[in-house]
Amino acid sequence: MSNLMDKTLEEGLQIAILRSLVLNFDLYSDLYDIRSRRSGSDIYVEVFLGFDPESTVAECMKNIEILRCAMRKEIGDAQIIIVPATAQTPQYADSAVGQGEPGSSREPAATMEHWS
Repeated sequence: MSNLMDKTLEEGLQIAILRSLVLNFDLYSDLYDIRSRRSGSDIYVEVFLGFDPESTVAECMKNIEILRCAMRKEIGDAQIIIVPATAQTPQYADSAVGQGEPGSSREPAATMEHWS
């Protein structure tokens, strides 16, 4: 019966996800949220990242794929979704690493309209 319920991902796997993000910190500008869970033997990971406003969509997609491969190398076969997000997204206002800190000069991540 317990295989039918979602569970929190084990700490070791959560640390592995963080490791892959830290080792590739130059591929994104902001970290907004990480959601992970286990459902039976399946692992699900959602990462919400901000990207350089000057980046093209192609550059961002390339970086997303690099990050996804790095995470799979760390945690194995998992459903990994990396979502481009912005500081203007209501649930992430003031939550990005580096946002709102005294002396921070970081600009908010680009919106999708900027990339078109």
